[in-house]
Amino acid sequence: MQGIEVLIAEKMDGRKLSHEQSEYIRIQAVKQVRIENKSPEEVIKTFGLHRANIYKWLAKYDAGGFGSLKSTIAKGPQPKLTEKQQQKLVGYLLKNPLQLKFEYALWTVDMIVELISVKFNVSYSNVQVGRLLKKLGLSKQRPVERAYQQDPVKVDQWLNTTYPAIKKEAKNEKRDIYFGDEAGFHATAQYGATWAPVGETPIIKTTGRRQKVNCISAISNQGKMRFMLFEEKFTALVFIDFLKRLLH
Repeated sequence: MQGIEVLIAEKMDGRKLSHEQSEYIRIQAVKQVRIENKSPEEVIKTFGLHRANIYKWLAKYDAGGFGSLKSTIAKGPQPKLTEKQQQKLVGYLLKNPLQLKFEYALWTVDMIVELISVKFNVSYSNVQVGRLLKKLGLSKQRPVERAYQQDPVKVDQWLNTTYPAIKKEAKNEKRDIYFGDEAGFHATAQYGATWAPVGETPIIKTTGRRQKVNCISAISNQGKMRFMLFEEKFTALVFIDFLKRLLH
């Protein structure tokens, strides 16, 4: 076998041998002892073998012939879930966890471990689940918010027809395009827990008034932002006032 002669001529390093090369040496070494009647010591010197190896190979040959000297590729750990079960798992993970009676709406590794145990009666560690998810082409991602009222047809029309027309008109008239929104802000404190004598709840003095302010703002394509604060409810009159200010 090509390459074997070079390794034998030098000092053979078994770590550099392929499975096929190792198998070839085992068979040739045993053949020289059992068929060509050479002494084990002579074969050890020829191949540069460890003494224990040649006698181990001879014992294998005596018990099972040359077939027992052939290389066997070690099998990796067998998957705990079958291919069919893995595909079922993907189907479960594409659902909202709340649909499967979980407490939270986003999947965690701990929840997936529990899901596999409940649905398939198989135990996985968190590390094993991580590897399984990677194998299945899944990764941890932050969800993108999308309004449930969103109409894909209208969105497509806006992006490809309506907005390009507005943009063209604004360019011709040298106008800016602004996108607006309205929001409200509350100054409501969230107090943490502390230690106190039993029956004596700590008291924090406040004004007792709910502080709130509303805001309407607009931002342009160039990143220019304009905003107006107001305390009353957001009405058409408030919006008109904001638009008038925006024009100045």
